[in-house]
Amino acid sequence: MGDRELLYVVLAVLFFGGLNTSINRFLVLNSEDLLRKEYEFQAVAVAQEIIETVKSRRFDENITPPTGGFKRSAPPLSFASPFAMRSESEKWPYFDDVDDFGGGWKVNGYRPFETTVATDRGVFHVSMIVYYVDPADLEQPAKTRKYYKKLIVTVSNEYLAHDITLEHVYSFINLNKGAAGS
Repeated sequence: MGDRELLYVVLAVLFFGGLNTSINRFLVLNSEDLLRKEYEFQAVAVAQEIIETVKSRRFDENITPPTGGFKRSAPPLSFASPFAMRSESEKWPYFDDVDDFGGGWKVNGYRPFETTVATDRGVFHVSMIVYYVDPADLEQPAKTRKYYKKLIVTVSNEYLAHDITLEHVYSFINLNKGAAGS
């Protein structure tokens, strides 16, 4: 074999070696992206499961129909105070009303209730905040009792590129006939 053929063989080995490295890099990056998507999907599933679970709970533990019935313009004072919305004696995950999924109030704002959820993809850290909202402005916490409560669920994990946050607004449904609640 001459020098020319040796040069062709060396160039072919370098070309195919570089091509192989590029293909391997692409496959590894693609696998990492797929794995990241699986963790994101799992985080969304954890948050959505909590939101669906809360739907099966009472709006408020302290509902007592006021004299004259419920009125949209005046939510009953028996609803939990906006500054006392947290679990009473119940333990996660056996909460009985929407308020329990929040961590309560601190001087500078609402404190999240935090827990972990184990899945087949590992352990996810979950943080939840609950507060009253006015239907005219669902972004700002209301300082008074309303017929609407907002739950914000944030799920994090070391393999997520960013935290996953889902929100849901729950409304009080008055089941008493003849009353004007929503």
